[in-house]
Amino acid sequence: MAPTRRVLVARILLMCVVLLVVAAGCGTSQPAATTESSRGPGDAPGPRLLVTRDFGDQVLLDVTSELQAETSVMALLVEHSKVETGYGGGFVGAIDGLQSTFGSAVPGQAADWFYWVDGRLADIGADYYTLSSNETVWWDYHAWSGTTMIPATLSAFPRPFNNELLSWAAPYVASQLTSWASATGINLGSEILVEELPQGQAVVAIDLSSTEIPQWLNAILERGYRMGVFVQRNPDGTLNALTEEGEAGRLLAAAALCLAHPDNPDALLLVLLGADIEALESLLAELHALSTRGRVAVGISEDKLVPLPDKSTASPTEGNN
Repeated sequence: MAPTRRVLVARILLMCVVLLVVAAGCGTSQPAATTESSRGPGDAPGPRLLVTRDFGDQVLLDVTSELQAETSVMALLVEHSKVETGYGGGFVGAIDGLQSTFGSAVPGQAADWFYWVDGRLADIGADYYTLSSNETVWWDYHAWSGTTMIPATLSAFPRPFNNELLSWAAPYVASQLTSWASATGINLGSEILVEELPQGQAVVAIDLSSTEIPQWLNAILERGYRMGVFVQRNPDGTLNALTEEGEAGRLLAAAALCLAHPDNPDALLLVLLGADIEALESLLAELHALSTRGRVAVGISEDKLVPLPDKSTASPTEGNN
């Protein structure tokens, strides 16, 4: 049955709110032959396409494609998947049969497709986003739930942090951070004071047992799950993981977050928080391309790496597949 005008208008307005005008084009496109990619982001020429569901819990497709002139995000998706669009071609309605349930599911449980390029939420339609080199494009199918916007993710790590010299701050853990950065292919530039908001892209590591979270970072963390921050600092100083609905999950010893810079739209901030130096060292040991594939953020709980948002009590999304 065709969607009502009210459903159509509601979807368009909601998608505009989160800057997800995806996939100009129309009809159905057939997939080309694909092979699973075993590389990490940035290891081989050509864009990488990663398709998952439930915030990366299930990987549906992971391929690397040869870069063609003027390749768009939509063209990359169509090359490797069967894509259905709707509402005049303005939205991706299904990828390989997994369909949006917006307008048909129980309120609060509708699921849809969202995409990021090199960890950044795209602000233009997939047909208009032109890829330039070996970016990672991450499409994820998940519920709208309480999370209305996730502006930055670790899904393409170490991209984009390995593309330039990063300013950095790591009081009391400088040697641990610099050793990890060297091994990960991240180039650290000027050291800055943790109390000062970095001007551009940066990495900040904080041992919470010896350093207070600076005011600028507190302001970002307080935006909460509705802005894609799935960690909560408790009054006693501990860290809690948050679910996609903003509920407190398991306790965390450490967390790695990719955050949008509050003043610079072109910059992302890699923030590493640990209860103590040992927790930060455990986090750094687990933080690499494979562990962050298709993830918004990650944390350490009971000596294990866990994905964020916390899915320990959540059930998978239902889709028409």
